[in-house]
Amino acid sequence: MPVARPKIPVEERFFANVDTDGPIADLRPDLGPCWLWTGHLTGDGYPEIYRNGHNTHAHRVGWEIAWGKPIPKGLRLKHFACTRRLCVNPDHVRPKVAVENVLGSINLAEWNEGRSHCVMGHQFTKPNIIYVPGGWACRECRIEVARERRKAS
Repeated sequence: MPVARPKIPVEERFFANVDTDGPIADLRPDLGPCWLWTGHLTGDGYPEIYRNGHNTHAHRVGWEIAWGKPIPKGLRLKHFACTRRLCVNPDHVRPKVAVENVLGSINLAEWNEGRSHCVMGHQFTKPNIIYVPGGWACRECRIEVARERRKAS
């Protein structure tokens, strides 16, 4: 009779394939070193890990481990602190609306409709809403993005 292998939690498998002593982020050195993926790569060179019955980008798994929640549907992670494809440091990526959605069927007003919190968890209160072309956004996130841009320049 075959012996069943013990199931290793995805968090453990993720960190077993990460070198946390990578180079310092080129665009945002204040956010620390890149976490370089040493595990499996997709055909086009992106970090990949097996989870819930299929392969997925390791960046997503790292972000979800760090934040303790899934990336909201329709959003993709974009590197803003570094330009390294192998970097899976959750501090180096931010969820952003996918370009196809911005140019296609969804707009910012539709995205925010009925939501009580932004993707980073800030509550949508009257003082925390900023009106932008096409709808409204989280003021705290906009301030953080502006602060990051100033630091980068």
